[in-house]
Amino acid sequence: MQKAAVLLIAAALGAGAQPRQKTFWLDAAPKQWNRPGSAIPKARRLFGKDDQTFLEQCRASILANANLREQRAVAEKGWMLIATTRDGRGVTVVSGTQDFDGMCRPVDYQDFVFLEGKYAGTTSPRLMSLRGDGASSRIGFPAPGKMSVEFVRYSERDPLCCPSRISEASYEIEDREGKPVAILSSVRTRIAN
Repeated sequence: MQKAAVLLIAAALGAGAQPRQKTFWLDAAPKQWNRPGSAIPKARRLFGKDDQTFLEQCRASILANANLREQRAVAEKGWMLIATTRDGRGVTVVSGTQDFDGMCRPVDYQDFVFLEGKYAGTTSPRLMSLRGDGASSRIGFPAPGKMSVEFVRYSERDPLCCPSRISEASYEIEDREGKPVAILSSVRTRIAN
């Protein structure tokens, strides 16, 4: 009887154990997902006729005009434009989202990198959501052809207001025979201030 009780307890504890998760892309050795000459991915169509009221409420979060050719290229693929960052030397990053949460924060967004108006890739191999682990928060250009992106990092215990870590990813923006590509060169993670 005691042996059966011990087995039941062990099975119950094992059932509640967390499965091993795959290593998050910011915690692994740099892998390349961007390829020279690749195309901007299409946004999924998430909004139907019934969602127009909700979308109108989030209108202030969407850039009104797509004046730059990089912005138009992203918008033509169905993304709603939310930000644009430029280095003044030919690198432009256009952020686009597919959706918003109830407080009009971007959900399923991506940062699209361009060199001299040509698509060079994304800053993340996966879609991001504000207040989610691995969401981009700041883009900088430390030198010509170089870009840094800060990503917020949440642990299971962090409140949504306050990620405990920041991962800073460094990229090289290269032109390979007329086909630009954003190459992840390193990631450094630190405790958030």
